[in-house]
Amino acid sequence: MAAQVNLTVKRRFRVRRGNGGVAKQWCLDGQGIMLRSRWNVQPALNSGQLINVLAQYSQPADVYAIYPARLETSAKLRVVVNLLEQGLANINSGRGNGNGNGS
Repeated sequence: MAAQVNLTVKRRFRVRRGNGGVAKQWCLDGQGIMLRSRWNVQPALNSGQLINVLAQYSQPADVYAIYPARLETSAKLRVVVNLLEQGLANINSGRGNGNGNGS
């Protein structure tokens, strides 16, 4: 179990952003907190660049594979969907690194 850390955050101003990459960079620079998909931040969590400060809170993120009906029986499509399922399951469990190879 991770050690519990008490943090005090002084808010100087309110910032709104429309770009998730900008918000992530702000957090990497120590400028705030954000709610992002685990697959987007897992490498930074694994390396210690980011920490999960509100681990008891989460938000579901449903992911759907949408494709034309004519590809329903495609073996290549089934392989891709299976890889996505495995990769997302690994990241959700904290085992993946977010780069798609699960290591």
